[in-house]
Amino acid sequence: MKGSFTGLILLTFLILPFSAKGENPTDEFKKATSFYKRYATAAGPIHVWKPAGYNHKTAGTVIYAHGYYIDADKAWKNHRLAKQFADSKKNAIFIVPEVPSDFEEHIPWTTFDKLLLYAKKAGVVFPKGRVVVMGHSGAYRTIVKWLPSKQINEIYLLDALYLNHEDFKKWALKRKSNRLIALSELTYKKSLLLMKDVKTAVLKGSMPDDGEFTEKEKKADILVIKSQYDHFAMIETMKVIPSILNLSKLLNIKKASVTEKKPTEKKQTEPQISEIH
Repeated sequence: MKGSFTGLILLTFLILPFSAKGENPTDEFKKATSFYKRYATAAGPIHVWKPAGYNHKTAGTVIYAHGYYIDADKAWKNHRLAKQFADSKKNAIFIVPEVPSDFEEHIPWTTFDKLLLYAKKAGVVFPKGRVVVMGHSGAYRTIVKWLPSKQINEIYLLDALYLNHEDFKKWALKRKSNRLIALSELTYKKSLLLMKDVKTAVLKGSMPDDGEFTEKEKKADILVIKSQYDHFAMIETMKVIPSILNLSKLLNIKKASVTEKKPTEKKQTEPQISEIH
């Protein structure tokens, strides 16, 4: 009996570490991130994440707006957004704010400046690099409100162009620095309207899993991609977000790290986001 009990303890000892590692969703997250915090604001939560190797001097900002039938907290966890952002290898602060979960829900961030203001008040220090906005499904309702902002450089609509295609088209053509990418499945026909009378627009027949795009596709003011993934699989397969960000002019982590100067300059007075607790 004693031998059996000892054997049971030994067996439990051998099994538990592997089971715990597989069942604990934070293990992978801890390895992938150097900073994460969920800020509670009067307009809803804001998730902030930056990757290991982040360089504030050369970084940009990526703001991801979730789609319908899910909120920011569930999207962060269920869609494993930290892992998807890490896989993109982009040197950026990634922001996931609360946006409407259905068509009748009000839009908390009626302007882009309002989102930035609340985030800054909460303690977020934004870099000065490019600003990328990405939204899935019903997120277009929020993003279209942000179009007047001159701070946004790139917009990625993940099967999100249900309405307002003329508004997005005008935004894309307004400034040379603006770029609009529409990955479409249910919204494919409406996304094609973006290309009408735009010679610089480019159409791609599928979404490359390896993130390989041609130079023409990378330079297009408007790029429409026909998705082989269905509406929800775009997010749930965890392949699209990392791959499509290869179209961005954001620097990669390795490239950004190389440009970082040796610590011979004066210490910055502005707090880094990693210093915020």
